Amino acid sequence: YYENEWFHGFSTTITLSHRNIFPVGASEFNYSLNNVDYTKPSLFTSELVLNTRFAFNESFFMGEFERVSLGTRYPIINLYLTSGLKDVLSSDFSYRKAELSIEHWVNTYPIGYFKYLLEAGKIWGKLPYPLLKLHEGNETWSFDMYSFNMMNYYEFVSDQWLSLYISHYFEGFFLNK
Repeated sequence: YYENEWFHGFSTTITLSHRNIFPVGASEFNYSLNNVDYTKPSLFTSELVLNTRFAFNESFFMGEFERVSLGTRYPIINLYLTSGLKDVLSSDFSYRKAELSIEHWVNTYPIGYFKYLLEAGKIWGKLPYPLLKLHEGNETWSFDMYSFNMMNYYEFVSDQWLSLYISHYFEGFFLNK
């Protein structure tokens, strides 16, 4: 990948990735594409991803090898544009994907604060399910803010989506009296 910060709070990243996705055990992938049935032991993908990130007045803590965001008071906007490159490094699929996310926390003093994450995306092209949007399920006993806690893993897959995660923290407004 190559990342460039154009000015404070605005950066772009270009990534070239190659993946080999294979099922567990002796299973194989069966899928149909253009009325032709395929059975393959694994799937190969090559992707070119352009990520644009905007976070106004974001501050950082920098060490010798790490750079950690301390956040910002304004929304953080991420735009991902992905292109699947068929026949590059034996890739099997050609597709396009666009994802937009907006993340922000809002102070609602004296009743605490709330955080939200708005995500939207669309995939163009015919793909097997491991390459579509696998919505985040949670089968554990712990709470995960960015997953659907009543949904199992791999229960829901889609090629276009819109999701909103909202959490409000009252910070003792009711029980610290």
